Amino acid sequence: METVFGRIDATDVNRRWGESFAGIITTIADADGKLITADEVYHQD
Repeated sequence: METVFGRIDATDVNRRWGESFAGIITTIADADGKLITADEVYHQD
C-alpha cells in the first residue's frame, strides 16, 4: 500500500486534491508520515 500511495503522492492530481481539501481534512498522516486509514468507516447491513 505504501508503494501505491507514494506513486499517487507524486502526481499533480493529488496536489490539486490536497489543495482543494485544505482546512477540511486537517490530519491525513500519522506521526511517522504514514497515511491514516480505516478498515471500515461506514456500512449498511
